Amino acid sequence: IYNYRPHLLGVYSNAFSLPRVSALAKAVKEVLPEVKVVVGGPITVGFNEMVLKQSECIDVVVVGEGEETIVELVEGLDERGSWGEIKGISFRDDGQIVSTALRKPIADLDNLPYPARHLVPLHMYRPPTGTYKRLPAVYIFSSRGCNGECIFCWQMSKRHEIRYRSAENVLGEIDQIVRDFPFIREIRFFDDNFAYNNERAFQICEGIIRRGYDLTFYASMRVDNVSKELFRVMRRAGFWGVMLGLESMVQKDLDAIRKGVKVDQNREAVYMAKEAGIETVTPIIFGLPGQTYEDGLKTIEEVCKLPTDYVNFHALTPFPGTELFNNVEKYGKLTTDRFEDFTFEGVAFTPYTMTREEILKLRREGFKRFYSRPAYLMKRAVNMKTWVDARVAVYGLRGLFRTIFMPNAFDPSSYNVS
Repeated sequence: IYNYRPHLLGVYSNAFSLPRVSALAKAVKEVLPEVKVVVGGPITVGFNEMVLKQSECIDVVVVGEGEETIVELVEGLDERGSWGEIKGISFRDDGQIVSTALRKPIADLDNLPYPARHLVPLHMYRPPTGTYKRLPAVYIFSSRGCNGECIFCWQMSKRHEIRYRSAENVLGEIDQIVRDFPFIREIRFFDDNFAYNNERAFQICEGIIRRGYDLTFYASMRVDNVSKELFRVMRRAGFWGVMLGLESMVQKDLDAIRKGVKVDQNREAVYMAKEAGIETVTPIIFGLPGQTYEDGLKTIEEVCKLPTDYVNFHALTPFPGTELFNNVEKYGKLTTDRFEDFTFEGVAFTPYTMTREEILKLRREGFKRFYSRPAYLMKRAVNMKTWVDARVAVYGLRGLFRTIFMPNAFDPSSYNVS
């Protein structure tokens, strides 16, 4: 940053990264006092003024989508007085925090330009281990929003709407990636629910098939929006894996978080993907409202019966701005006021029916039971074909070792997470 000497520095922040963002802003201001530090991201919606109070070194907070806002901020850098006319920001004026009118979400996402990937050293970035098959990989947002009503999920729109880019626009971005960045080997769709509009999903997949590009793909979807036909066309298009948010294999737990699906749909989606030759990543959450320790054990037992490839066992996190956070007393209680602990591992929330220690124990038990099964280990060994597979195996074995021989490995309070 110092060598580049920008006039404006934009930083993304969620809840748990806010302390680090504040520290970064302070460090930047110490060497570049004139730079304007602008913060955006999920934490800014509903907590925009709190972000400014967190650090005197943060100059502006962008609330909501920032593509249009940031352009106006850059244009107004030399005209501080004009900031009050920019929608969707909070800033200081003579020591007082000023918040302008909210900016409406972008209605037509096709009007946005493709990301300026040529300005980013793409080789320096990689997805989390176990969620890619080939590198380098890049992300594509082909839609924004989710139609689900889960109490733990943050959404900018309270109407649970999804805005889509057209299939033609998405395929155009893939064409550009292949043309301008021929070294890219994998594309990850970062949509909350790639498959909600089945017709568009089919159109994207069929367009990829027609092009015949040497690419692999990955996407996230809800289990109630999938079908055998969709998985088959996705596999033909080069999709190697999908994330299916199971959350729990106990129906009352799914109902408590307003998931809107049945346990049988969880089970069927995994089997359909497997039949099509697509690997599945299936997150499980412990600490759901009304969930007991026995319910958690039941979920572990059931998920171990599924032919899923990877399971992440998380703790329910009350991210700011969610239904869970806004009405936490209805569901349980916060265990910390440190945003650093608002992670999937931090156990920042406990329901009235379970303790923090039980949630940590369930996470450890889930990882141990699922990944130490002889049949699973044999399957991973047989399917190991690339150096990426080997990397995932080493990473997984290291995690399994920690799970079995380090009892405190899943307790963030036992190590420094800052």
